[in-house]
Amino acid sequence: MLKGRELSITNLLLLNEINGLREDYVKENLSRVEELMGAGYLKIAPPEETLNCLTISQLKGILRDNQQKLTGNKPELLKRIIKNISPEKYSARLPKIYKATKIGRRELETRWAYIENQREMYGFLNSEIAVLEGTNTQEQLLEKLFVRDIVKQGAARNFGLLRNVYFNAHKFFKKRGRLADSISALLAAIYFDLTGMGNNNTVESYFTMGYLFETSLWSELDKERTALNLSDAELMLLFDDAVDAATKPPFSYFEVGTMKEMILARLSGQQDLLNRYEKYRKLPSENNPNYNYFDLSRPYNSSEGEEIIQKLAAGEISSKSGCSAFFIFLVAIFLINRYSF
Repeated sequence: MLKGRELSITNLLLLNEINGLREDYVKENLSRVEELMGAGYLKIAPPEETLNCLTISQLKGILRDNQQKLTGNKPELLKRIIKNISPEKYSARLPKIYKATKIGRRELETRWAYIENQREMYGFLNSEIAVLEGTNTQEQLLEKLFVRDIVKQGAARNFGLLRNVYFNAHKFFKKRGRLADSISALLAAIYFDLTGMGNNNTVESYFTMGYLFETSLWSELDKERTALNLSDAELMLLFDDAVDAATKPPFSYFEVGTMKEMILARLSGQQDLLNRYEKYRKLPSENNPNYNYFDLSRPYNSSEGEEIIQKLAAGEISSKSGCSAFFIFLVAIFLINRYSF
């Protein structure tokens, strides 16, 4: 049985999840729901609060059965029922809806970092949040975790994950109304996108990067630029600042000046930028010791494929990020060349 404020993180997240839900949506967690109710964090909403879930037709049915007028819009029908009909006469028609109690709402309002981390998929462990919870506000602790992960992923040369940390930081700052910080984090994410660097210090194939210019990221950038009333020149100064503050990757397809041209071109509505700017791109080398790159435009023979697979198995080529595009391409090349006929 839960006691007082001894609400675990798991139960906090469950409380947030079921707050406002109907009974039939929480059948799989009934034992834990009962535990939350018994400890005073959760309750069944009173009939007056549940009426709004009914349709106009259902509300008129209650009014008709109690000899009340049926005219008016939904707010008027609700007001008439609450004013003229006792809850006992219609409560049987209402669904049971769970609502957080006063102490439950206090938990949700004061420990929202766990909830936002889960909802926005920031990727922090609950234990990492808990370590910082005692001496920081919820906003401070999430910001500290973003800063820590920026340093961590940069040091690990996981540039794809680093890009994602910056993008999540952009979402975090935007929710707080901190648009200057938000747009800076967004520009940093765009910078790493345009370098072509992925996880495990690996350069992605240039011709797999077309999706970068199709994402909603660009409409986000345009909205924030407009909200901050930034000129093109001012936006590019912010981009310079974001690049200066970022971990420097060992390779980039484009110089920063070319990236700036591409960003402004995309914001002006231009399309097919990878093909248009291909003549300006640098060419990565398979033999450069500072990064990993495999030229997917040339054919691999089976012995090369076998060698690559052996290196992966021996850990000589890192695959810490799981089934990355890099790993899948290598396996595909090996199989195609080995079993082609």
